[in-house]
Amino acid sequence: MLVRLDRLDMPVEAKTCSDFSLLSAEDYDRVFEAVKNPDSFTEQEITALLALVAELPTLGPGDSPKGPEIEVPRSLEHYWQWHLGTAGWRSYSFWENLGKVETLRFLELCARYGWKGDLAGPTLKERMVPLAEWSPDDRAEMTALLDKAAGGR
Repeated sequence: MLVRLDRLDMPVEAKTCSDFSLLSAEDYDRVFEAVKNPDSFTEQEITALLALVAELPTLGPGDSPKGPEIEVPRSLEHYWQWHLGTAGWRSYSFWENLGKVETLRFLELCARYGWKGDLAGPTLKERMVPLAEWSPDDRAEMTALLDKAAGGR
């Protein structure tokens, strides 16, 4: 039966979606928060977000996003896994558990305390200021971001 169905000449609809990568980090997070928790947004807010998304270009099956990619380098991820590993190895998923604004803030805090974003020069372990020596506010914020990236809320 499946072989017969495969022989049918049916038009294939191309799947498309909006290029969310072109949104600002704040708008990106707002849109995806509205998708995850639509009841927490008013009808006016959802209308505004739909208008924002309607202005985005559409991506086809072979197209790639046009906007900047915000990602945490593996070296930085491994640094935090190793650095905080005394309490047990933690697996971080920055892409799944942090929004773009939180990811940008995470990278900004790392840069403030020694991460330069390159692989040249001293190792990351030698460059980064230990978390215990960070200002109390920054240390608390980083701990919260790492907890969220590890799957905690």
